[in-house]
Amino acid sequence: MLSQRYYYELEFRENIFNRLQLNFAIYASIIALIAYMVRMLDYGSSCVAITLFFVGLFAGAVLLIWSIFHSVTALTGYEYKTLPKSVELITYENDLQQHAKALEDYNSKYNQTAEIPNIKILLNKYIDEDYSKCIDHNYTINEYRKQAVRKSIWRMVTALIPIALSVFLFVSFDLDVSSPRKVSASFSDGKPLIKALDNVHKSISEIVTKDTQKEKTKMSNENDQSNAPQSHDAPPPPPQEPQRPQLQTSTEDFKGPMPDKSQILTEEKKS
Repeated sequence: MLSQRYYYELEFRENIFNRLQLNFAIYASIIALIAYMVRMLDYGSSCVAITLFFVGLFAGAVLLIWSIFHSVTALTGYEYKTLPKSVELITYENDLQQHAKALEDYNSKYNQTAEIPNIKILLNKYIDEDYSKCIDHNYTINEYRKQAVRKSIWRMVTALIPIALSVFLFVSFDLDVSSPRKVSASFSDGKPLIKALDNVHKSISEIVTKDTQKEKTKMSNENDQSNAPQSHDAPPPPPQEPQRPQLQTSTEDFKGPMPDKSQILTEEKKS
């Protein structure tokens, strides 16, 4: 029974860790949802809706931080007790055997009747006492951690209520700035989006017009030069610009540079 209780408390310790993993996964999802809503919030919408939205987020964030605190409390800062090392148990058994043999020698040498202990009974008693100490200590820790996990779940559930209210306001009042209805309205009403597209169209037209004028000017200049009379004393073309040196590459290789074979052959001939 003691052995089963001992291993049960150690298994329950692992179960608490698995429960906390689920908590932190939910925390990550809630934080990602809050970050998205705050980032995509349309501040040009109803002031009342935006105010209630932030009030719900603030209340939910406070309760969520409280839940995270309980989860962290249940996760770290505890020391469980376990049985001694197997080497120490074997050493203890050898010490008991030597002690029993010393008592036998003492009785035979001095003609005494000292009680010879039973090694198996003493060892089992010692292990049972260690079992009970470990069980009581680990049980107290597991109960405290279990309460912390329950508190974290309860705070998480209460935090979801105001956050759900904020989500409801975000959806019902269409506070998302990337909403398809707002994008279509910007096209139909001539809002900044359609104005921005018009500006882009105008700038592209201006660029194309300028490039066309430059090409026409260049072609007219070439025609004028071809029609101009050629002089026999025209200077030669200017020298070309020298070619730029190519960049060298350096590889991050763990091998050292290969030796120069010609240098090695020369040294061998000299020797």
